[in-house]
Amino acid sequence: MITFKKGFYITYNVGTYSIKDNGNGGKYIVSNEYSSVFNKEPKIQTRIQFFNNPHNSLNMLTEFANVDVTKVESIIKYCNKFGLPVSSSYLDIKYKGVYRGDYIVNLEEYKGINPFWEHDNMPLDEFIDHHTNVSNLLYLRNVLGSNNYEKKKYIETIASVLLFYFENSFNLNFQNEFPTTLTAFYQYIFLRSYKLMGKNDDLVSKIYRFVQIRQNNVEPLSDYTYADYVKITNDDNKEFFIYYDSFLIELVQNNPSIYVDMKRRLVKFDKEVVITPQLLDLAEMILPSIMMDVINQRLARIQPILDYDSKTKVFTATWDWSSQLDGIMIELLLDLAEKSIVKKCANPTCDNYFTPLRDNRKYCCSTCAVCVAKRRQRQRAKEKAKEAKNDT
Repeated sequence: MITFKKGFYITYNVGTYSIKDNGNGGKYIVSNEYSSVFNKEPKIQTRIQFFNNPHNSLNMLTEFANVDVTKVESIIKYCNKFGLPVSSSYLDIKYKGVYRGDYIVNLEEYKGINPFWEHDNMPLDEFIDHHTNVSNLLYLRNVLGSNNYEKKKYIETIASVLLFYFENSFNLNFQNEFPTTLTAFYQYIFLRSYKLMGKNDDLVSKIYRFVQIRQNNVEPLSDYTYADYVKITNDDNKEFFIYYDSFLIELVQNNPSIYVDMKRRLVKFDKEVVITPQLLDLAEMILPSIMMDVINQRLARIQPILDYDSKTKVFTATWDWSSQLDGIMIELLLDLAEKSIVKKCANPTCDNYFTPLRDNRKYCCSTCAVCVAKRRQRQRAKEKAKEAKNDT
């Protein structure tokens, strides 16, 4: 996936995609082409896309974040250009199994649960999940160290990433993704507590109960068997997690009507928002740790490897990866480490992110720049007309 001389590149599968129903009410993004392992035509194509290259300004991180997931045509346009963020075709080849969510299962089991098993596919809901996570990280990266942000969205996004980012990655028995960072451990324990508490309990009650359980070192989960539970409860980590606890308590005691939209795993304010100076201070304090740990958790499954080309008889440095999404995480890593600039378009009606060629560029495209200029021109014309009317 990565070359050390030309930035890095992603090898990805891409076909022609459409949204299909699996017969049980589930929506899937499915390629018309067949996965390469099944030796059928037309076969899915493999492409290579370079990033972080001076001669190529394309940025998959912003391309993915700028997809409008409320519009099918926007999703399909992205997939037809880049393929799926997690390609079942690629996992077929790598693991000799078949992709199912974040799980790898054998082919016979996969045939029984997915009518599109011969094609590159993924659930539509999962595409939206990945988009939500990437968009949240890019938003937080964009406001990190800035005073120019909407406080309500800022707090909602931090709470969402802290509590629910890995909700569809951890199956809560460590048979899937394994928590390797402190924030991931913290969220793992929260998710276990959250799912085992009463279904009718609101988010505020669950947060209070979780903090009480964690701070009192109480283990209410009878089936909990993970030996490294001590990593989240020992004295060294207790001091670290007290800031997370304080942020949550400060949030819920002033906003008792907050709730979670589980379809998008987003914490939301239902009524009037109370954001105290202390909450903002705590948010600023914990945000770098959350960003660092969430990205490092994703990077933990990617590793550099040495390869050998028998034809050219040359060793090459590359990376072991499992999806396009891993490449997006590496791009975010490089974006943060190299202090590159990712801006949100200054057009109020545009939600796109972009990487400007000049630091003073405000708009993602000329269309948005013209749109804002015309809007300001109309506003000035209205103000002049109003002043003229008052003079008469």
